[in-house]
Amino acid sequence: MRTMDELDVAGKRVLLRLDLNVPMHDGHIADDGKIRACLPTVTHLLAQGAAVVVCSHLGRPPGAPDPAFSLVPVAARLGELVHQQVTLTADTVGPAVQSAVADLAPRQVLLLQTSVSTPVRQARSTPSTADSLTSSQNLPTCTWATGSVPCTDGMPVCTTSLPGCRTRRVI
Repeated sequence: MRTMDELDVAGKRVLLRLDLNVPMHDGHIADDGKIRACLPTVTHLLAQGAAVVVCSHLGRPPGAPDPAFSLVPVAARLGELVHQQVTLTADTVGPAVQSAVADLAPRQVLLLQTSVSTPVRQARSTPSTADSLTSSQNLPTCTWATGSVPCTDGMPVCTTSLPGCRTRRVI
């Protein structure tokens, strides 16, 4: 099995699909275990000089975007754990996201807003969505970094996927 250790990610952007769907209570993270579980993969890529683009979701909001399902607290906690600011986009795809990805420097982290918070979430779960994020942005891979591979509903599907640190331990 190929692993992310085989990739030369220095100076490149890497797209990560992470399970950051943490339990929330009154707008605060009740348990950051899923965020901590992803740290070995994120810190490995940052140490190798990658610019890390993360897509995830929080909850299952019905229909239109709902601030209750925003990844704002997750971005803040991830930033605390990696000891740097994690920039959060307002959407998952589109010109603003492409610009944010293009501006991302090596050893920085960008978190794409909840990817299942729009009425078009099924449309976003297609290879063309991943292509729009990866083809022109030097994003070499999509890495799963959790113990269980997240479902693809609302998540960009990548044609090249490699397991992250935690998934490799489980496999």
